[in-house]
Amino acid sequence: MRFSNQGPLENDLVVYVALMAESQRLQVFLNTYGIQTQTPQQVEPIQIWAQQELVKAYFHLGINEKLGLCERPDRPIGCLGTSKIYRILGKTVVCYPIIFDLSDFYMSQDVLLLIDDIKNALQFIKQYWKMHGCPLFLVLIREDNIRGSRFNPILDMLAAFKKGMVGGVKVHVDRLQTLISGAVVEQLDFLRFSEIEELPEFKSFEELEVPKHSKVK
Repeated sequence: MRFSNQGPLENDLVVYVALMAESQRLQVFLNTYGIQTQTPQQVEPIQIWAQQELVKAYFHLGINEKLGLCERPDRPIGCLGTSKIYRILGKTVVCYPIIFDLSDFYMSQDVLLLIDDIKNALQFIKQYWKMHGCPLFLVLIREDNIRGSRFNPILDMLAAFKKGMVGGVKVHVDRLQTLISGAVVEQLDFLRFSEIEELPEFKSFEELEVPKHSKVK
């Protein structure tokens, strides 16, 4: 693992991509089209978080009651922030970008808009990434994304990931466990609590439990 360190902007940046299926049923279905994915259970002990869980962790940044310092403002974490690996309270955490967060963005149900958002996020990362090590972009694929008329656009996008170029950005798709070794790791050292302090609760993304060989569409 490479730890966070500022470095020169790479003009020929390659974005690491991990394809995460919401369920094993979806994974099996996509595999019939040559799309290799993983599920949250298959990457354990690595945890998959929504970006708002990372916001919750950063809430503790800078708190010092003796000095009268308060917490970090409650702002969303952008795609540069979610492109790093985090070590939090002994856990290895990967966050999916906010564009996949249904709780905040109902428009992610619009698959064409979601695809545009993915391309824009990748282009933004390519332009502004300044870390040593590659950015890691986690693509969360939900069963709803491939139902009905949404299927073909999503399949085309996933095929583009497989070919190594999406929206003019070079990408490298692989297993999450493999990609982590070349990614940037951020140690959230400020999350240290005494024995009398209550530890914050963080919720990882839970795999959808459905019969593995039942139909998705």
